[in-house]
Amino acid sequence: MSGRWTPAICVYLAGVAMCELLLLWGAYDSGGFQRHHSLPDLLFLGAFYLAIPLLWPVMLLVAVLQLVGILPTPIELRLF
Repeated sequence: MSGRWTPAICVYLAGVAMCELLLLWGAYDSGGFQRHHSLPDLLFLGAFYLAIPLLWPVMLLVAVLQLVGILPTPIELRLF
C-alpha cells in the first residue's frame, strides 16, 4: 500500500471506531443490552451495527448538507 493513502485510511478507520462506539454507547444507555433478543433481532442489529459505521462519511455529508440547508430535514410527527 502506498504511503499517500495511509492518512486517509487512518482517518476512515478512526471514524469507523468512533461511530461504532457511539452506537454501542447509545444501545447501552437505552437499556438495549438488558432486553431479550431473538435470532432475527440479533441478525438485523448486527447488520445495522456493521453497515452504519462503514458508511459514516456518507452520514456526515448528509448531516452537513442538512445543516447548510441544501437537504431538507426529516419531518417530525407530533401527535400531541
